[in-house]
Amino acid sequence: MPDTMPSNPTHGVRVAVASGEGDNVDRHFATTPKFHIRDFDGRSWHHVEVRENGEASCACGEGLTHRSFETLVDLLSDCQFVVALQIGPAAAISLFREGIRAHVASGPTEQVLRDFQATPKFTHPLPKKEKQRQ
Repeated sequence: MPDTMPSNPTHGVRVAVASGEGDNVDRHFATTPKFHIRDFDGRSWHHVEVRENGEASCACGEGLTHRSFETLVDLLSDCQFVVALQIGPAAAISLFREGIRAHVASGPTEQVLRDFQATPKFTHPLPKKEKQRQ
């Protein structure tokens, strides 16, 4: 009898974690210097890469603008979720409009991701919007 694994709807889920060093969810979405990208293969989490947030410096001086949120959303466009210590309402709306759900949490990254897996939000990612070419 062939060894087949049942289809897992969470296989291939990609999450951007707002974290200084990657070990802890410890940064605000808009001001984190980098995002640690993790993929879920249906059984466990795997580190994919670190993405630098060039917009982080904009948050301190003049504040983030709608344009800044667009840049952040573009940076994370292949993710289904963002996990951060804090995510403001405007940022959460910008993410949501592009099919990315925001999740607020803190603590060790591996524990936060395991806890996140137990939420209904994790098993119901938003549909991704098709980007229109201009």
